[in-house]
Amino acid sequence: KLEQKIKNKELDLAIAGISITDERQREFSFTDTYYETYLQIVVRKDSQITDRKEITEKKIGVVEGTSSAQYAEDYKNITKVWNDPEKGTIDATIYDTTGIQNYMKEHADNTNLSVLNEQLNSEESNYGIMFAKGYKYLDQFNVALQVLNNDGTYQKLKEQWIKTKE
Repeated sequence: KLEQKIKNKELDLAIAGISITDERQREFSFTDTYYETYLQIVVRKDSQITDRKEITEKKIGVVEGTSSAQYAEDYKNITKVWNDPEKGTIDATIYDTTGIQNYMKEHADNTNLSVLNEQLNSEESNYGIMFAKGYKYLDQFNVALQVLNNDGTYQKLKEQWIKTKE
């Protein structure tokens, strides 16, 4: 896990779509948000589930260690998070919208899944760079992110590497 490697000082930082949650902020320092996202629910197309209230008694899978893990059973393998709802072995999965959009785009011709039109937990889903608590160069990272944002570099990087609907 990235968190443990930062705690053990094996890594100085982690930047991998890491959501800034209240729980994580108690243990780690984060930069300002560099990417805004939210969680969504994915179900089979033939499911009768149309609303998040309808999944309370359902079997839901999420990726272990993600911000959606508070909602359901953890999977260590991201492939199972997509394959199991496709096969019907779980009723739904919850994942961030960026990952969902990428999956749906890559599998547009052969997916049996659909996305509910609801945003979950948007205030705790935004991405930031994670450091050990009290990291001394955090302010410099925030300034660098602001410069990249202000000069247009960040937008170019997003367009090149993060192919989603915005």
